[in-house]
Amino acid sequence: QVATAYPNAGLILQAPITNAEEMKDVLLEENVSWLLRWSVSVELSPVLYELDNLKPIKKLTSPLLIMTGDNDNVTPPWMGKKLYKTALCSNKEFVPITNGTHNDIFFTSDIRKTQYIKAMNKFLNPKK
Repeated sequence: QVATAYPNAGLILQAPITNAEEMKDVLLEENVSWLLRWSVSVELSPVLYELDNLKPIKKLTSPLLIMTGDNDNVTPPWMGKKLYKTALCSNKEFVPITNGTHNDIFFTSDIRKTQYIKAMNKFLNPKK
């Protein structure tokens, strides 16, 4: 929302969620056996339902970079991909970090860090 309200050079999202409703469904699916889901209800505070990145990303005009680990066990990568597809800005990129999880797409010494740095450099220095 901030990136659509104020002038900026671009927006970088790392392991983003689409909205609270979909995240609630993910948490329920991953933490409650399918046998018991019919009997479990998750209620969020009304304030949390206002967390919806799908709405403001449609208004984004600045460049967008979304990065997520392809093995993210907290925020599913499909959420980042959905935000990428929803964004109407012309300069956008979605980068799934190979073998990355929620907390390790940068703080590693392997291909994950290399992919992260390459994506950031390309985004921050587009003319190179």
